[in-house]
Amino acid sequence: MGTPLYRRLLGPTFAQLPAAIRDMHDFQGQRVSTGRTEVRRGTSLFAQ
Repeated sequence: MGTPLYRRLLGPTFAQLPAAIRDMHDFQGQRVSTGRTEVRRGTSLFAQ
């Protein structure tokens, strides 16, 4: 397998994400997680 999706999409800015976010998205294969989160998004046209 190659580079994980989020690392490919974000390029060098991936390293600027908080460690917990990087850890969650920097893997290959399957992963099962449980817990709670809150997702916020912008209001621009691209965030719609």
